[in-house]
Amino acid sequence: MHLITQTLQANKNTRFFILTNAANINNKSPDQTIPDWLLKCTCPQTPCQCHAKLKPDILCIIGAPDHTQTPMTPSPIATVQLIEFTYCHDKISKQAITQKHTKFDPLINAIQNNGWKINPLITITTGVRGARHEHSIEKLNNLKIPKFNIKTLMKSLHHNAIKYLTYLILNKRKIRQQTNTHPPTVIKLDK
Repeated sequence: MHLITQTLQANKNTRFFILTNAANINNKSPDQTIPDWLLKCTCPQTPCQCHAKLKPDILCIIGAPDHTQTPMTPSPIATVQLIEFTYCHDKISKQAITQKHTKFDPLINAIQNNGWKINPLITITTGVRGARHEHSIEKLNNLKIPKFNIKTLMKSLHHNAIKYLTYLILNKRKIRQQTNTHPPTVIKLDK
């Protein structure tokens, strides 16, 4: 997600207000990507059970430059854009996108009902073995990111996927070796 956020912030056409819900990086905690000024929780339950509890990976307010204060109220020049990123098996990228829409479309409707202009969810997928999915490139083109930056981003996501898969495989082998180094205990029963 940070690679996507960095790509958005590096491009002069996409330097808009961005919140990223990701792990702590450089001692910066994750952002609450659905802040109260966008959609306030109105449910009486604790913990929250309404759409405001959802945390998309990235929230962009298109039309609000990133160096400005947060836009506290809907504006005709501001458009909300939610972006989700997921690794998935190459054969089920469409299913992964459908799952993300099933999860976040009710949130999008709630934000829209709150008076905000909002675009459809953008889901960027990368195969767990590093495949690049064309629909992700198309969605990034829609954000007016230069093709070179998209190519660089997709290459970085590809490398990260391969590194993560390699890490998983090596750890699985390590665990398997640890369990195989101890011979099975044989219990002799007296007859």
